[in-house]
Amino acid sequence: MNKRVRWILENNRPYTDLLTQTPAFINGPLAHFMRYQAAMKQDVGLIPLPVAKEQLPDLTHLDKDSWVAVALGSQHSGILTSPAFLWRFQTNRARANKYYATFLCQPFVPPPGGLGEASDADALENDLQIRNGCKYCHTMLEPAGSYWGRWPQLGAGFLTDNNYPAFSDECEKCAYNGGCSNYCNKNYVIKAMGPDDAKYFGWLKPYLYRRPEHKINVQEGPQLLVKKTMVDHRLPTCMARRMSTWLLGRNVLPEEEGWLADIAQQFVMNGYDFKALVKTVVSSELYRSVR
Repeated sequence: MNKRVRWILENNRPYTDLLTQTPAFINGPLAHFMRYQAAMKQDVGLIPLPVAKEQLPDLTHLDKDSWVAVALGSQHSGILTSPAFLWRFQTNRARANKYYATFLCQPFVPPPGGLGEASDADALENDLQIRNGCKYCHTMLEPAGSYWGRWPQLGAGFLTDNNYPAFSDECEKCAYNGGCSNYCNKNYVIKAMGPDDAKYFGWLKPYLYRRPEHKINVQEGPQLLVKKTMVDHRLPTCMARRMSTWLLGRNVLPEEEGWLADIAQQFVMNGYDFKALVKTVVSSELYRSVR
C-alpha cells in the first residue's frame, strides 16, 4: 500500500484514486506465485487471478526488490480490492466495517443501552436487516457489504459475470432436486435456512436478502460506494477530520466543526489533493494557535 500512496503523491493524483484506480505493484516473488503457484494454493482463494498472467512482469522469484506497476481492470477499486485488504478482512461485513470506520469515520457501534434481549421469534429470523436488535447496524451493514459481492469471502479473486452469473438455472434446479455441484454449493444459494429463503435459490450468495435497490451494489462494486460517499461528503469530511486530528495533535472540538467543514470543502475544491489538504490545515489560524 505504501507504493500506491507514493504513486498518488508523486503523480499529483486525487487522494480518491487510492480507493478507485491505483495500479498494482508486483515484485518477483508475487509474480512467481501468481504465475506458477496460485492454482496450487486453493486455501488462499486467489483464483481467478486479480491480474491476468499475460500482464505479470517478467521477473523471477529472486527479484524481490524489483517492483513493477501493473494496470488493473475496471472491476478493481484501488486498495479496497487488493489481495492484502481482501485477505486481511475476509468477510464482506468486515470489509464494509473497515471502510466505514476508516474512511467515513462511522464505526458500527451498538445503541446507548445495548441491543436488548432477543425473543425466540427473533432468533429464527435469518435476515439480520430486520431481526430485532441486529437490524440497528445490519440495515446499513448488509447493503454495504454487498459492494464486495463479486470478491469471494476468504479469497481475493474476482468473480466475473461470465463465469458466475447473478442467477444460475443449473443451481436453482439442483437446489430443488439435489445433486448440486461444488460450483453451485460454493457460490450459489441452494439451501433454505428459513421459510422464505427458497425464493433466493439459484442466486449468487451475495444476493441473499438483498433488496431490489441494493442489487446494483454487487455488480458495481466498491467503486460505487466510494462515489456515493464522495457525493454525500462523508468521505472528504472524514479525511479532513483525520488529517486535522493528526496535525493538531488532538480531536477537533465541537465548536470547531464549522472550521472542519471549511477544510473539507477546500479539499473537494482542490480536487482531493492530499498535499493541498495538509497545506490548508497548517496554514489555518486554528493550527497556528494550537501548535
